[in-house]
Amino acid sequence: MSNFQSLYVGRNSLRAHRTALDVISHNMANAAVPGYSRQLAYYDDAQANSTPQGFLGNGAQIASVGQNAQVILERRLDQDTSSFHEARARYEFLTQVEVVYTDASFGVGPGITSFFNGWRELSTNPASMVAREEVIARGEDIADRFNRASERLDFLRRDMNGDLAATADLVTRLAENIATLNREIHDAEAGSAVANDMRDARQKMVREISAAIRVQTFTDDEGYVHVVMDQGQSLVSGRRSGSLFAEAPPADPNNPRDSGLFRIIFRDADQTAQTPLPKGADVTDQISGGELGGLIEARDNIVGAAYERLDTMVEEFVEKINLFHSQRPDPNNPGPPQGVITAFDRDGNQGGDFFVFADANGSPAQQIRVNPTVIENAALVAAAIDANAAPGDNRNALAIAELEFKGIINGDAVDDFIGGTSTHDSWANEIRSLGDAASRARRDLQRTETRRDQTQQVRESISGVNMDEELADLVRVQRAFEAAAKVVKTADETLQTILSLKS
Repeated sequence: MSNFQSLYVGRNSLRAHRTALDVISHNMANAAVPGYSRQLAYYDDAQANSTPQGFLGNGAQIASVGQNAQVILERRLDQDTSSFHEARARYEFLTQVEVVYTDASFGVGPGITSFFNGWRELSTNPASMVAREEVIARGEDIADRFNRASERLDFLRRDMNGDLAATADLVTRLAENIATLNREIHDAEAGSAVANDMRDARQKMVREISAAIRVQTFTDDEGYVHVVMDQGQSLVSGRRSGSLFAEAPPADPNNPRDSGLFRIIFRDADQTAQTPLPKGADVTDQISGGELGGLIEARDNIVGAAYERLDTMVEEFVEKINLFHSQRPDPNNPGPPQGVITAFDRDGNQGGDFFVFADANGSPAQQIRVNPTVIENAALVAAAIDANAAPGDNRNALAIAELEFKGIINGDAVDDFIGGTSTHDSWANEIRSLGDAASRARRDLQRTETRRDQTQQVRESISGVNMDEELADLVRVQRAFEAAAKVVKTADETLQTILSLKS
């Protein structure tokens, strides 16, 4: 091998080792960057030259700089991230809802007790206008407690609109950025290079989308990453991106409970999902996973169902109180014809509705009120069942007081409410139901967090930067660089000696 060949070999080796040092330095600088994948400089021998003595090597070169990334592991971490954020969003929302059922400031349970105690106190002095006014006041109190509990649930559900809109907008922006990176990576890798840092940036955005909504990803033959929702809707298709946005649907008079709640609308990246809505497709009920999935499930399925049960309970409560305050079936006289018991007010007139709904089309729990006519004239409180014995008859007041422990919720007065649930038990069931849901959400959060962290640790052990390994590689490449420099120096000195001999 000539001295010129030695210089050439040394130069190639110096360049290769310098590139390897650059890669190691880049790894060490990004060791704390989330989502960074360790890069590796892959050595190869430089193409040999043909000489009379045979093929002589030209030293080393860096064939490529790749990533130590595991696609399957990244996808698994995407799914675990989605599950964690879904569980966290659901748990955080349910902890707010739980307050409605347990906070003393709402106090529906004590309000129920106070209301029926008011009737008991009236039964001890049915002629007293003061006692009748107290019954009205306690009726207004329980109505107000129902109002505030329902309004708080309604507020929490509607307050979520901003979160849904912001998260949908985030997904749209991330999808746009991924599509842009798809194009840039495709163009950058048109040759043999691999755009490692851009690939990391793209994967980081995929993970951020996964935190918002569960998605599936795959890479096509051209290297484009595709992002699709669980039901197959395409958020990213090559260089194109879809979009999500939140908006309130038209008011539905048949469903005032959900009026004003934002729905998630989707436009396909492939421009194939433009129906049934002109602006896109309503995919609210198809979304799962991530923060969006957790919020929607809690709002519509868990709290929505609780909201509906509260309305049903109030409807049943009002119906049965009004029934006993006016005219009701007599379970002791089934007939035929069915016997009835009529309630009478202080003046011996048949009683009317004690409670009314301010808006018949609204939420019963929000619209329950004491009848304004009764408020204006406490004498209309019906405590008697004998018109001739009024105002001293207390039997209807006692009968209403006894409803506290009867199954008036979904029960029937004809059989004395056998098979129904008492108002207390119905409310206690709601507290227990929401408490159970919150407990399950807490366990899900702990479980998904543990699983995500474990997957993250595995990912870091394989694809992350280990400073000890990088330092060891740094020393190894440094020694190789010094050796290559020594080759160049020795070849140069030898050449100088040869040149001096010729002179």
